[in-house]
Amino acid sequence: MHKHIFQTTVGEIWLWGDAGLLSTDRPVVLFINGAFSIERPRSFELPGLAPGAVVMNAHLPGNHCPRLTSHSVEVYAKAYAEVLDEIGRPAVVIGASIGGLVGLSLNSPWVRGLVILEPPLQTGKLWCLVDSFRAKLAAQPGDADLREFLWQVFGVSETVLENRDYRPLVAGLTVPGWAAFGGLPLMPPRAFETLPSLVDEPERALMQSHRLLKTEVVPTVGHNVPGQAISYVRRYTQDLLDKWVSTDSVTSPRPGPR
Repeated sequence: MHKHIFQTTVGEIWLWGDAGLLSTDRPVVLFINGAFSIERPRSFELPGLAPGAVVMNAHLPGNHCPRLTSHSVEVYAKAYAEVLDEIGRPAVVIGASIGGLVGLSLNSPWVRGLVILEPPLQTGKLWCLVDSFRAKLAAQPGDADLREFLWQVFGVSETVLENRDYRPLVAGLTVPGWAAFGGLPLMPPRAFETLPSLVDEPERALMQSHRLLKTEVVPTVGHNVPGQAISYVRRYTQDLLDKWVSTDSVTSPRPGPR
């Protein structure tokens, strides 16, 4: 799998996938994985995820790749928007978890559609992650980068849980998309073996009410929709490619801002 390196105004971005990314006119599918994703998640193993498109994979900055100037969803989105502008071809962006929030934040005229998987729109509700995050902090007490990431993106420190409210990103959506939620509900707090959904019912309703979003609850899975139900992701992606990425738009950005 080839690694492409892009220089942006906020730091270096790495994408993994087809070596011919910059020498073809095929549309792009950009898959942005979530926080603490393993080095080769399932998305990396699926070059056939979207036939007819160039599929590229990305980690959140700082995870198996360089960090940017700072940690925030906005900074990540700025970097990936600059990458899409440099590639200069219509793109469907798939974002898992925090990667989904990055997708919702992208401001590039090349974005034609979004697949948003389990975006944690209110981090103050994430009771099921706090203990594991604090265990990471305790195990790595000198890791300032980890501390900044967990605080800025999730609002989690050793002693505080402060809500990061990403709901306004939904209102700013101007391209069609799919949003998928795990069937194992977030609430109430309880013992669990499989990490539940990180999207509570009010946040699901918010996304379901958006005129440009189709939504689906994936039964029997929790937060890890791409790992446990990749066939759903493939269907959403192909639907957006078929409907919104036409051959006559391959060399033209969408007019006006997203």
